[in-house]
Amino acid sequence: MIHWSGIEDRTLALTDYSPEEVGKLIGPDKWLGTEEVFMISRHWRGVVKTEESDDYISHLQKNTFPQLAHIPGFVSASILRRSTARGVEFVILTTWHSMEAIRQFAGEQADVAVVPPVAQAMMVEYDKKVAHYEIAYTYKRE
Repeated sequence: MIHWSGIEDRTLALTDYSPEEVGKLIGPDKWLGTEEVFMISRHWRGVVKTEESDDYISHLQKNTFPQLAHIPGFVSASILRRSTARGVEFVILTTWHSMEAIRQFAGEQADVAVVPPVAQAMMVEYDKKVAHYEIAYTYKRE
């Protein structure tokens, strides 16, 4: 079970701080190896041309996710999708141990979306920014 109680029993909204400030407040190993594990969920949204949706999933599975797997601090990735009038909307969720790990993927401006040209060519529209959330609690069936 993963949960986060916050610093000094306060909930910390990562969106209220720059990546540098978060790094100072919460070191990458602050909660690792203890009962409380700090993790970050990175969310990004894009709409893909309907006829390109299978190719986009394949691109993520064969290119993006294997690259992420080599970054220390990367935990997991999920692909959410739904059909819309404009195409297939995807939400990509990745889980990380720290903002520093995310910066190894995204660069110093961690809130800027990483969308390579091959993926951009499949898009109808996509978010230029991502959102980061601390994982407050994860319930797992025992």
